[in-house]
Amino acid sequence: GAKSILDALGSDSDLLSLDLARNDIDEAGARLISKSLAAKASIESLNLDGNNIGDDGARAVVEAVSKRGSLASLSLQDNRISDAGAKVVVDVLLKSPSSEWLLNLKGNEITSAGEQALRTQLTAGGSPFSLLL
Repeated sequence: GAKSILDALGSDSDLLSLDLARNDIDEAGARLISKSLAAKASIESLNLDGNNIGDDGARAVVEAVSKRGSLASLSLQDNRISDAGAKVVVDVLLKSPSSEWLLNLKGNEITSAGEQALRTQLTAGGSPFSLLL
């Protein structure tokens, strides 16, 4: 699982894109992977679709990859992320130094009210970010 992925990531700090879709990664695995991703200086694209990372895993991942300002695309489709988890992800990305990004949250446990709140949150900041719900 996540341990094998960590071993494969190694110390390559020039990683630009990583696709970990459908790898049966849970919240604990996402937290482990996020520690490794925090050291990657220039990751631009991360795909974690179809895992099981939930709110806590999503928060750990987005906090790790948003710090450097190079993230342009984050796909968290089908990961059991709730309204509260999605709000945290968007909050963190809005504070990141990235000038623009694409966030995919399709297929999660986000309600209609949650979707509206996210859209309002993005619109209020006048941000150049794209959100797929």
